[in-house]
Amino acid sequence: MMPLKYIGNAFESDEIIEFIEDLGGFVLNIDQMGGVAEFDVMIDHESVNILRKRAALRKHSGRVITVPLYGIEVAVIIPSFNLHHTPFPHCSTVETLRQAGAKVNTIAPARGVGRKAILMREERMMIEEHDLAIFMFGCFEHCIREKMELCRRLNVPVIVTGYADLESDDELIFIPSITRIPTMFDDPDDKRIIGAFMESVISIIGSLRPDVPATYPYIKTEIESKFGVNVVLKMSGLRVNASYDEYAEKLGEMEFYFGKLGEFGSIKRGTQDDIIIELPLSVPSV
Repeated sequence: MMPLKYIGNAFESDEIIEFIEDLGGFVLNIDQMGGVAEFDVMIDHESVNILRKRAALRKHSGRVITVPLYGIEVAVIIPSFNLHHTPFPHCSTVETLRQAGAKVNTIAPARGVGRKAILMREERMMIEEHDLAIFMFGCFEHCIREKMELCRRLNVPVIVTGYADLESDDELIFIPSITRIPTMFDDPDDKRIIGAFMESVISIIGSLRPDVPATYPYIKTEIESKFGVNVVLKMSGLRVNASYDEYAEKLGEMEFYFGKLGEFGSIKRGTQDDIIIELPLSVPSV
């Protein structure tokens, strides 16, 4: 399925929602503010143009935007939360990732600062719960090379950014030009750099997850409807933002057309005492 974002008039937005569901799609994360309705959509590739034409009708005045990173959890790791290590490009990068649909969490090591920073076991586990890790470093090559040791031996795809032009290797993908500067990335050259960075991220995710199984959003909506908890789509399953002790057993007993969720997927405790549900890509289609 293809992830999209719909933005249009709140008036008669229920009609658009029903239309999407009639096409076999899913409407997720509905948000209405003032006269504008905005929600995430998962729909078959063949139905995208049909939805675009319907959204363009005058009564909806809507538009449909592609969000290629929807259903992806990204960890952005910086050396510390001090202003020196949390530069404006960090904000621009995180915002651009979120506009592309990603769920982004920023992490800074609790021990050490800059080149002396180390990742504790719990921090590594937290990073590895994400689908992609992005380490943002600074300007000097020798500093970046030392900090790059933080990024190794992680069981997750890793991107490293910095001003130096370093080579990628088997463990790390290095993207140059994004570094610490005292301004936001607003001028055309800066936007070009961010654009190239996003192309690399989208390409990496596309190679790891060519398509989103229809069962993922289906299970998400069923869990949210039954328990009233927030569920985040991941590349290989779901994150349920609820207490593991309270909900894990109940989730495992949920009946779907393919059987019990606990028998088909793997339900694990997250580092934040939430719930990680790992699902195979071969889950039968709805």
